[in-house]
Amino acid sequence: MITESVTVDLKEFLSGYIESFKTADQDIKDNLDLKKYHTERVVNNALRIAESIELDETDTKIVEVVALLHDIGRFPQFAKYKTFSDADSIDHAKLGIEVIEENDLLKAFDEEVASNIKEAIINHSARKIPAKCNDKVLLYSKIIRDADKLDIYKVMIDHYKSNQGRAITPVTLDLPISNTISDKVFKAAMSKQQVDKNSLQSLSDFKVLQMAWIYDMNFKQSFKIVNENNYLKSIYETLPKNDRVIDIYREVKIFMENQFI
Repeated sequence: MITESVTVDLKEFLSGYIESFKTADQDIKDNLDLKKYHTERVVNNALRIAESIELDETDTKIVEVVALLHDIGRFPQFAKYKTFSDADSIDHAKLGIEVIEENDLLKAFDEEVASNIKEAIINHSARKIPAKCNDKVLLYSKIIRDADKLDIYKVMIDHYKSNQGRAITPVTLDLPISNTISDKVFKAAMSKQQVDKNSLQSLSDFKVLQMAWIYDMNFKQSFKIVNENNYLKSIYETLPKNDRVIDIYREVKIFMENQFI
């Protein structure tokens, strides 16, 4: 039985850990707060998904822990490199595992459960979940990946609207502005595949990558949240209207509609 005090202690640690990186620099504070509030919402999303599939109490608590710690590596990453781009800095999931181990944050769990939690955290930002993982890791990984993407949709759409889609910032991986969708990104999206981050050449490519996340959603509740909030349409509306963008949106829209048939 995992007690409530476990998650309370982790929340207290996380709060203090985030504060330790803040300086007088408002930009640093704003970006750290962005990830802090992102984590809180991902926890809520994960619990909502867990409830929708009637997950038992123990697994629900483990899912909550995975969600609480999934982005803990983001804080030292941004403090040191001033970017959220793993390609331009360090793998934030692997850095998160280092933070977890250095601070013995999973001491309340037995070795097997702790290992499952760490694997799920590593998997949350992977392009695909590795084929060879046990059923628990697979379940936790699917939940955290959906919960994470759901909030990133919200964060990015708010960002695009407030910046009219023109800002080059750490949130958009410092990608340049362009109306063109690159060949590799277009091919992946039209093939109902995940877009490789390494193939991104512009902010428009980044937005297509996000729309293509719909092909990697795992739970009915996740599709419901995307649909209720019009996330795909909202991203589409910030993109230039050319043939490639229109074709991609048509494909993701049809895919989404088929989830409710």
